[in-house]
Amino acid sequence: RGRILIVSSIVGATPSGPNIAAYSATKAFDKSIALSLGKELETYGVGVTCLMPGAVKTEFAIHSETQKAACWKYPYYAMSAPAVATRGVRALLAGDPEVCPGWHNRIFLKVLAPLS
Repeated sequence: RGRILIVSSIVGATPSGPNIAAYSATKAFDKSIALSLGKELETYGVGVTCLMPGAVKTEFAIHSETQKAACWKYPYYAMSAPAVATRGVRALLAGDPEVCPGWHNRIFLKVLAPLS
């Protein structure tokens, strides 16, 4: 009957670094509410997908003062907004409960995040 896309972030899956504690906490909440709503709304035919991108090439880094973070220093690490949006919409239409665009972000979530 319908679909909901909630945008979280991979920083919501790990303890945050300096100056982004509140942002990280809200993104952890976004993931939690998306997965919970997905279970609750399933019986009504409503799908919920949690989009968990890593670094995205937008003005966010400038305004949040995170330009010095490692993710901005590696070439090709940050993804374009259209690429992230495309992956999110595809996952939403496929009925996936969660999507993390970019192989490097999935490695971060599966391997590095549990170590922190």
